[in-house]
Amino acid sequence: MVWKEWAVSLLLASSAATAQEDSLFSKASNDSLLWGPYRPNVYFGVRPRLPKSLTTGLLWGRVEDFQSVQHNIRYTCEQHEGMDGYGWDAYDPRTGGVQTVHDKGNGIDMETSFVKFDEGRGGWGARIKGTPRDDAKPAVGSEGGPHQMKTAVWFHAGIEGLGMLEVQDQDSGEELGFDGDVVFTGQGHDLGEFKLTVTEPEGNSHPIHRHPSYQKKPLDRTLVHSSQVPEEALWQAKAILFASMKTTIDQYVEEYTQEAVPPPWQTYTIQSRPTDGNIHLIQKTFEGAFEFDIFYTPANAKTPTHDDMTKAIKAVVKSFDEKYVEALKPQAPFGADKFLRFSKSLFSNLVGGIGYFHGDQMIDRSYAPEYEEENEGFWQETAEARARGQQKLEGPYELYTSIPSRPFFPRGFLWDEGFHLLPIVDWDPELCMQIISSWFNTMDED
Repeated sequence: MVWKEWAVSLLLASSAATAQEDSLFSKASNDSLLWGPYRPNVYFGVRPRLPKSLTTGLLWGRVEDFQSVQHNIRYTCEQHEGMDGYGWDAYDPRTGGVQTVHDKGNGIDMETSFVKFDEGRGGWGARIKGTPRDDAKPAVGSEGGPHQMKTAVWFHAGIEGLGMLEVQDQDSGEELGFDGDVVFTGQGHDLGEFKLTVTEPEGNSHPIHRHPSYQKKPLDRTLVHSSQVPEEALWQAKAILFASMKTTIDQYVEEYTQEAVPPPWQTYTIQSRPTDGNIHLIQKTFEGAFEFDIFYTPANAKTPTHDDMTKAIKAVVKSFDEKYVEALKPQAPFGADKFLRFSKSLFSNLVGGIGYFHGDQMIDRSYAPEYEEENEGFWQETAEARARGQQKLEGPYELYTSIPSRPFFPRGFLWDEGFHLLPIVDWDPELCMQIISSWFNTMDED
C-alpha cells in the first residue's frame, strides 16, 4: 500500500512537472511569435496576434510634382504599381528579417528590417531605409539627380478596442512639428503598458525652400496628425492620410492662391496636430537617402539604440542563413550561392506572408442542396442559392495562417495551407502546429 501511494505521488509529481514544462515552452513559443509583420496585404505592417490591439503600417511616395503623387503613394501590395520586385530576403517568424521593395516607379529602393528583442519579451524594432535608384527618372519639377530626390514617408499607429495611444509632449510638436524622436505611450488589452518611439537619427537630409510656408512647417521636423475615427475605419490609413493632406492643400490654396502654393514636397504634408486619438499619422520628408528606426518596448523593457538595432539585424540575418542550411539541407548543386539566394528568398516570402486576422464572417447555414455541387452547372445553382441572402454575420473569429499571395490573395486559404506547411514543418514544427490549431478553431461540428 505504501509503495502504491509512493508510486501514485511520483506519477502525479512527474505529470505536474511535465505540464509546467509544457506551459513554459508554450509561453516562450507564444512570446516569440506574438509580434510580426502580420499584415501581409501591405508592404510593411506590424501587429500582434491579439484582437483589438495595436496596428501599424508604412506608406511612402515621391513628392516632386503635383500630378503623380496621388497615384504613387505605396501602402497595400499591388500588381500594377511599377514595382521591380519586392519581398523578404531573409525572414524567420521568431526573430525577424530584412525585406527589400524595389520601387522603380518612385525611383527608390525601400528596405524594411524587423527584429525582436529578448525573444519577443523585449519588444521589437523596425528600420526603414530608403536608397534612390540609379535608374530613377527625373520627375517634373525635380531638382538635381537621385541624391536630391524628395520622398515622403508616413508611419501610422492605431489602437483598437478600449486601448490607449497618445503622443508624449504634445505641446512641443503642435506648432512646428517635433524636433528629434517622437514618443508615444500606450496601453492595450493583453499588451499592458508600452512605448512606441519613432527616431530621428543624424545624417538624414531634408528639403529646404524659400516659400514662406516653410517657416510655419519646416520639413526637418517630424509631423504628427492624430484622429479619432470609427474602429471599423482604422484599416483605411491611406484614406485618412489623403483626407489630412487635402485639408493642408485647401489651406495653402486659400492662403497663397492656386498659382503660388508651396512646392509639392511642402504641399503634400499632413496637418501638425498631435492630440488624443485612436490613429496617429507620423510624416517625415527626406532628400536623398535616409533611414530611421521604430521601437516598440513593453513597460519593463529598455528602448534599444540605433547601434542595438544594427547589431540585431546582422545577428538575425546570420542566424537565418545558418538555420536555413541546417534545417532545409539544400542538396548539390543547389547549395551554390546563386541558388541559395533564390531559395532563401522563396522560403522567406512564404513565412513572411504569415498573417493574423480577426473579425466576423458571413456564413450561410441554410444547408441548401445547391451547395453540394453535384450538377454540371453547379456554379450557377450556388450563385442562385447565395442570392437568396440567407448569410449572416457570425464571430468574432481569429486566424493565424500563411497566404497564397500578398498582392492577389492576402488571406487564409485552407486548400493551400497543407502545401504551405510542407517546407515550414522542417523549419519550425511548433509554428506549424499553431497554424493548424488556429484553422481548427475556426471549424465547428460540421
